[in-house]
Parts: sequence; C-alpha cells; structure tokens
Amino acid sequence: HIDEKDDLNHVELSDLSGFILRKVNNKTIDRLWKHLSDENQQVTSNDILSTLQFTAVLFIAYRYRTEGGKGQPKINKKLIKKEMVDVAEWIKNEKMKTKKSIKKDEFKKTFGPWLKEYSELDLEHAYD
Repeated sequence: HIDEKDDLNHVELSDLSGFILRKVNNKTIDRLWKHLSDENQQVTSNDILSTLQFTAVLFIAYRYRTEGGKGQPKINKKLIKKEMVDVAEWIKNEKMKTKKSIKKDEFKKTFGPWLKEYSELDLEHAYD
C-alpha cells in the first residue's frame, strides 16, 4: 500500500526505462502519440520533455495500481516535469543532434535504452 507522497512524484529513470521496454504496448503508445505527436505522427525534440512527463505519469499510475492503490493517484505533474528536465536536455543534446523526430514505432527502441543509458551515467547526482 502506498502512503509515500514521494512515490507519486518521483521516478527512477532505470525503472521508467524498464516500464517502457517491458510494459508499454501499442495501445499505450497510441495514447501517447495522440497527445504528443505532430501532424506527421512524430515526436520532435521540442516534445521530448512532454513525452517523458506523460510516460512518467503513466508509469506512476501503473505502479500505484500494481502496488494496491485504488482510484486515481494524485500525481503532481509539475514535479514530474521538473524531474525530467535534465534527461530531456540530455536526449536533445546527445541523442537527437542528427535525429529530428521519433516515429511511433521507434518509441520503445529509443526512449527505453536512452533512459537506461542516462540512468547509468547518473549525471543528476554527480554534484550532490
């Protein structure tokens, strides 16, 4: 049972990567794309932060329910967005220098491994 507010407002990127690679299916990606893609059905580098935020919220809701939570979890989307800023910038600067957009069928094979790689770099704690 979840009482921890932190569980609803924090995501380990390695867990988010695993969620994308193992749990996200085509129906979930369709939902994501409906909200985030441009007229060409692609997510551009300008949409990376929103994509990460939306995916993290889906993951937190999934985790909440699998751990016995009932109803809709009260997720602070602003905190989630703030938590995703650094990794979004890293993706834009490191992974999308030459790649202008991501197609729907590329989502799992790009975002999953990218988040895993970033979590292993552990840049956000390098200066603590």
